[in-house]
Amino acid sequence: MNPITALVTGADHVTGLGSARALQAAGARVLGLARRPGAPICQSRAWDSIQQIEDSDPQAFVDRVLGTAASIDGRVFLLPTADDHVAWLAEAHGSLPDNTRMAVPMPETVSLLLEKTLFVEWATKEGFPIPRFAVVRSEAELASALEGFPLPALLKPTVRTRAWQRLSPLRKILRIETTDELEAVSFDLFDAVPSYVLTEWIEGTDADVLFCLAYLDEKSEIVASFTGRKLLQYPPLTGSTAICTDIPDSALTALAADVLGAAGCTGLASLEVKRSVSDGRYLITEPTVGRPNMQSAASTAAGLNLHGIAMRDVWDEDWTDLVRPRKRIVWVEEMALFDVVTTRERPRLPYGLLFRELLAARRVKGARLGFCDLDLIDAMVKGRLTSSRPPPGEGL
Repeated sequence: MNPITALVTGADHVTGLGSARALQAAGARVLGLARRPGAPICQSRAWDSIQQIEDSDPQAFVDRVLGTAASIDGRVFLLPTADDHVAWLAEAHGSLPDNTRMAVPMPETVSLLLEKTLFVEWATKEGFPIPRFAVVRSEAELASALEGFPLPALLKPTVRTRAWQRLSPLRKILRIETTDELEAVSFDLFDAVPSYVLTEWIEGTDADVLFCLAYLDEKSEIVASFTGRKLLQYPPLTGSTAICTDIPDSALTALAADVLGAAGCTGLASLEVKRSVSDGRYLITEPTVGRPNMQSAASTAAGLNLHGIAMRDVWDEDWTDLVRPRKRIVWVEEMALFDVVTTRERPRLPYGLLFRELLAARRVKGARLGFCDLDLIDAMVKGRLTSSRPPPGEGL
């Protein structure tokens, strides 16, 4: 039987690169769709080819993706790697070409898990552990909600719109220490996003953030999962993963199974939590639905190829060879780490924790280089590399 062609959107992002490597390792021919096909990430040998695609118009994007899939000879596995791509393609379930399958839930499930307003209200009703929150849809509602709300607090856009990504390219959420800080925001909050979720700050560090990556079958049951722990984020405390490691956690896996199962989720998904330092409880910070995460590559490095499992399972192929004995790993997003250690507001880094994990790991993997240069990591963490960014290395 001919190999499956994996059609991956967002090929010019590090999540797309990690997906391409995992799918190639699972035997696929990998075709990427990217807004910036000239990006260094797109030069990786993991890609069989790259095509340019615009994604400013949802319907035009879906038509182009499905047209590309239909033009491919043989079976196609369609993998979106961005939230908006997931939302748009979920609506196309009934329009997929006969040769194409994907691991994306139905639109109602995608909306429930993707839109923070819907999710926090649903999760609270279901009794899942959610931090105190308030939904705000105007400046007046935000001002009212902040009265008596414990600070610091987090202000999360319900959906990270294109306007938000343009105006706040680094920060996924805003951490509010005092109400005066909102006056310093350089753009109109409600021009960027129509609504926000204001949530209480959970005391702890980046190392108190944990995640469960999963693949769920048609019965919304987890058939393969990977749990990990962030060690460092960029921006610190509120950002994306810079360094993470694997950590077996049956309690987190059980919570993810309960939440994702109750939501009727199928396919690729994940659940992120923060462990409260006051009582050790896991409080849900956000789910991901229909796509891999940036740190999903850590799962592949540790021996569990969730991307490949999803691809083979939707095509009814055996995937048991993609589950290997678990290896201790540390995964590093090199550019994010560089940004952490060179930012003007350089945080206090957990040197002891980082180096204990690095030394204990059997495998240290880089998101971009595909391997980890420990001398480079050591130089960055100790602040000796401050004048130029490390080599991207995406072509390896």
